[in-house]
Amino acid sequence: MSLMKTSRLVSLALALALCIALPAVADPAPPAPATAAKPEGLARKLIELTGGGSLGKQVMGQMMEMFRSSNPSLPDEFWTEVMASVDEEELVSLAVPIYVKNLTVDEMQAAIDFYSSPHGRSLVTKLPVIVQESMTAGQKWGEQLGRQIYEKITKYKQSHPEA
Repeated sequence: MSLMKTSRLVSLALALALCIALPAVADPAPPAPATAAKPEGLARKLIELTGGGSLGKQVMGQMMEMFRSSNPSLPDEFWTEVMASVDEEELVSLAVPIYVKNLTVDEMQAAIDFYSSPHGRSLVTKLPVIVQESMTAGQKWGEQLGRQIYEKITKYKQSHPEA
């Protein structure tokens, strides 16, 4: 795998990890106490309810599989150690200010109320499959789109040699 391709995959995976509002498999937490009215506390509660830290670790696991397949000579212990060094709390701490910046206290509380409800907890358990299937569909779509663009570029260059 080329360095540029690896760099793009890492960037994409990290961007996906920062989209931690999309729930991962998580044990649903009880509703937020009324005292958690501080924006940072609400952001943390929302991330917790949606399994955000777990999603980051899940994305990292997928990245590690790509790196593992590109580096088959490295032992399993190496990859186990790398995954053990992934700190979900670090990702959550990076996301909290983003939530606070982009969501109002009322929006976060409404989302917390939803994710604490039976429908919200159900969504949290189903979204990992939805996200995985969507990523697979998006990857296929991107590959097809990339081929179409490449073909258009090739045709354009053939008909416009000066380009």
